[in-house]
Amino acid sequence: MKLQVRGEVTYNGYRMNEFEPQKTSAYISQNDVHVGVMTVKETLDFSARCQGVGSRYELLTELARREKHASILPEAEVDLFMKATAMKGVESSLITDYTLKILGLDICKDTIVGDAMQRGISGGQKKRVTTGYFYIFFNIFCLDRMSNTKLAISIFEANFLN
Repeated sequence: MKLQVRGEVTYNGYRMNEFEPQKTSAYISQNDVHVGVMTVKETLDFSARCQGVGSRYELLTELARREKHASILPEAEVDLFMKATAMKGVESSLITDYTLKILGLDICKDTIVGDAMQRGISGGQKKRVTTGYFYIFFNIFCLDRMSNTKLAISIFEANFLN
């Protein structure tokens, strides 16, 4: 008797040769390395901008112009979300605010992260800030020595209950 297994492995319906796993997954180290003088919100905003999630006002303006020219009516909910995440003159993004709320960091968003020389947020909050770096952009997390229950529950709720 021989066991046979057939099928294919997909991620959101895409085969392995149809997407790049490196662009959808992140390894989160057990070491929290931060710029101690930045606030929690500044840290996540900076991370978002470095990953291309920052202000998209010009891009959205061009998209709206092309849609109007082609007589395309965007879906109302998607259009509202896109406009909310790309408002002109706004330093912070809606995605950053959402990440702060999901990870329970909204209560300390204006507190500096801190380091060995300067007191800041707690160790558990630092771990959530580290996770927040990647939560903004990636879908799959590989966490090294994940032991913080609050962080695990926050990530679970963000991905499965919303």
